[in-house]
Amino acid sequence: WAEAALTEPVLSQLREEGFCCITEAFDASLAADCLEECRTLDASSATTVTSNRCNRGSRSAWLDLDGLEELQQKLPALAKLSTMLAGLPLELQNANVLSGVHLQVHPATMIAVYPEQAAAYALHKDSYAPADNDPATGATRRLTILAYFNDWRPGHGGELRIHESAGQRPDPRHFQALEPKAGTVVIFDSRKVWHAVAPSLRGDRWAMTLWVH
Repeated sequence: WAEAALTEPVLSQLREEGFCCITEAFDASLAADCLEECRTLDASSATTVTSNRCNRGSRSAWLDLDGLEELQQKLPALAKLSTMLAGLPLELQNANVLSGVHLQVHPATMIAVYPEQAAAYALHKDSYAPADNDPATGATRRLTILAYFNDWRPGHGGELRIHESAGQRPDPRHFQALEPKAGTVVIFDSRKVWHAVAPSLRGDRWAMTLWVH
């Protein structure tokens, strides 16, 4: 799956622009099953409210890939997608996307919800290395991989905004808005890409994140 998803145009965009967007990367049926499992987790109070001041209102939960067998039994769709995403870094390394950098998969994925009209994520980067060398704040992150579950339509909000940069600073006025549509996968350079999440205007917005170190 990973090799088929990472076509040459996708890899070229990632190398040249620092991000890529792969629509219909995985089946809509898998996205729907993941969405249902996420809602079940949330209803059972398995998610926690974020403490990040830039990301107020969202809730999230970690899925441990070291306990994959148990995860497959309890949350088969989320386990399947987590495994699929975890196969991408090897293909990205083989394609030399980061010029010889050895990539390591973080042993967990994160699911997160942005409740309708109640959460957004301010403009930021996922890693501020080398200026920030604290592992707790993403010092070793190199790539961010996102997968979306919602049956998204124009006007629903929750877009991922990839901002242009002016030197070392982001340009808050100029960005590309990527639709968080079910089956879409986005990959970006954690250290270079300034990004934000627009408020969800209709329905709760769910996504999975895998960080690559």
